[in-house]
Amino acid sequence: MSRELRILHTADVHLSDDADADVRMRGWQAVLGLATSADLLLVAGDLVDHARVPQSLLERLLTDLSAVPVPIVLLPGNHDLSGPGSVHERLHATRAGPHVVSLDQAEGSCVQVPGLDVSVWGRGMTDHTPSNRPLAGHAAPSTGRWHVVLAHGHLQSDQNSGQRSSPIDLSEVAQLECDYLALGHWHRYHEVRSGRVVGCYAGPPSPGWPGGPASVNRITLGRGAQTIIERIPV
Repeated sequence: MSRELRILHTADVHLSDDADADVRMRGWQAVLGLATSADLLLVAGDLVDHARVPQSLLERLLTDLSAVPVPIVLLPGNHDLSGPGSVHERLHATRAGPHVVSLDQAEGSCVQVPGLDVSVWGRGMTDHTPSNRPLAGHAAPSTGRWHVVLAHGHLQSDQNSGQRSSPIDLSEVAQLECDYLALGHWHRYHEVRSGRVVGCYAGPPSPGWPGGPASVNRITLGRGAQTIIERIPV
């Protein structure tokens, strides 16, 4: 297996121009500060709060992304859907530099992260409906690299099953072949273990949400296929 890999995982940042804009921006800036001590930054959806955010905010976001000294992988969420005319099309995050990758393909895509021995798979979200399956079509690459899956959706179990948009079944999680499942959509920290798969919801990096204190996840993929999750308050 590849050398040890340090990942910073965040989601549900919800940058906007509303009354909470400063609080959410401070959370995002805290994420950027922590990213300097990681090998890779993952954003598992909802980096911005809605498609109507002003272009000035997107330009500031591009400046922020361009200054991060490590590779970044972005996944669209239900608040920042991908597709023609979307906020991700307006942002065009890859303008920030070759170290930024956006997983915006509706059928899913897998990328080899520049400069690192890790591949990341994710499915771009173009609609947030019960028919949207965030893990549909995943296939692990046949390499000796680390492999990480990003998904933005609602984890279903026997206790909370029902007609929810963008559902993720525990049985789907158990069938994944990956070293870490980086989840977004729930506004709280929550670890997921199904079969041999280890995953986690990061929760928002800014305070004021009902799911608990602000935090991000620091993941270490180590020798012996160990996956260590640390919750870092911000």
